[in-house]
Amino acid sequence: MLMFLIIYIYAVIGTNLFADVKMQGPMHEYLNFQKIALSYLTLIRVSSGESWIDLMNALGKEKGEFNDCVENPSYEDYVAAGYNPVGCGNYLITYIFFFTYLMMITLVFLNLFVAIILNGYLETKSETE
Repeated sequence: MLMFLIIYIYAVIGTNLFADVKMQGPMHEYLNFQKIALSYLTLIRVSSGESWIDLMNALGKEKGEFNDCVENPSYEDYVAAGYNPVGCGNYLITYIFFFTYLMMITLVFLNLFVAIILNGYLETKSETE
């Protein structure tokens, strides 16, 4: 239950931070932070370890020679792009977000595995006695 709560909180934060980032690289219609439900599914995928670093790098790309994006996009920029996000990312915010998320999820999984192992040990011990 705690894990689902952590993922939901990070989905809301991720939607707030990354909803306007231009979709590029591994991002597509089901792997993005534009809606809370999609953010939730994206974070479940990240917690499984599937190409999360590519997603983190795509979300963190700042404006540059190879990334044509708009810093601090307005609604007019969004409309002019055909209702597609056109914003730039921020590496520092992206790295902090993913680092804290992965640390939290790793701790929850670690506690879950330790609890399962201890439960199996206690059951085996009580059966042998």
